[in-house]
Amino acid sequence: MALNDLIGVLNQYRGASASNPPATVERDYSEVASQAPQADLASGLATAFRSDQTPPFGQMLGSLFSKSNGQQRAGILNQLLGAVGPSLLTSGARS
Repeated sequence: MALNDLIGVLNQYRGASASNPPATVERDYSEVASQAPQADLASGLATAFRSDQTPPFGQMLGSLFSKSNGQQRAGILNQLLGAVGPSLLTSGARS
């Protein structure tokens, strides 16, 4: 992605908000994320998650889950289970 292309994408977000994002937000994110150095992307996301303006992770996840359809909810649960691994399930079963 050339600098002019990136500037064009960013200009679409002037005046945008979480409740009124551009229609191409998912495609834009995928495009920029695939071109950005992973360390820079990870650092930016970490900074955003640590911001005082960002809700707690549990609150964001709960909101995302409640607004998702069944297939999306299954995907969220699969990602969470994949991240914590089967040891959480077996330790919970023993309690």
